[in-house]
Amino acid sequence: MTDIRFETDAASYGGVFVDRQARRTALILPDWRGYQTAYAMRRGIEIADAHGCNVVVSDFYGEAYRPREYGGDAEIWIARALGDPEILRGNLSTYISALCETLSITPRSLHVVGYCLGGALSFEMGRADADLAAVASVHGIPSSRKPITMLASDTRFVAIHGASDPIIGMEHITAFQTEMTEAGVDWISLALGHARHGFTNEEIDPHGQAQRFDAGAARHCLNGLQSFLYTEATP
Repeated sequence: MTDIRFETDAASYGGVFVDRQARRTALILPDWRGYQTAYAMRRGIEIADAHGCNVVVSDFYGEAYRPREYGGDAEIWIARALGDPEILRGNLSTYISALCETLSITPRSLHVVGYCLGGALSFEMGRADADLAAVASVHGIPSSRKPITMLASDTRFVAIHGASDPIIGMEHITAFQTEMTEAGVDWISLALGHARHGFTNEEIDPHGQAQRFDAGAARHCLNGLQSFLYTEATP
């Protein structure tokens, strides 16, 4: 594993690169705690091992800000970031460009997998029409305040969600499905029965009983990502 740094005009970002000498690279965007956690590293290593791809574990906070807690800290940053999708998508596009330039890869070889907050950001990267291969949201917010009506690229969207998630309800999945269908985008959604919010998260989370680690759902999620991210797009 190698530490990496990349910059846009707005911020400097950090991350960890796992080089498997593969053609494909997965960008892992973790939950609100950012990339410098054991949870984020576990997600990155399991994707690299299971999918046989290079992996970057990073986040969108920038090096100038690290959240210390969720309530009154990370939640404020998240509300501001997701509050204006147009600005967010522009910033995410420059983030992707800077990362790809640093790694000497193209967006078409990049698959983005986001968890919780990272899932919402992953899908907004896809909506930014940055010509990514695929974007995945795992127990993140799949819907958007500004749905797209078309997409020039053929980026695939993969939503994997807990069917019993009391924080991000299934109405968000329905809104995502409607948006993607009307826009003619290649999309897949997988609802995991009985799984709650944050089902891949082994650690304690501030949402308490609304979130619960589910080893079976986490395994199905990993298998689903491997099945859906790399197959050819549907006609």
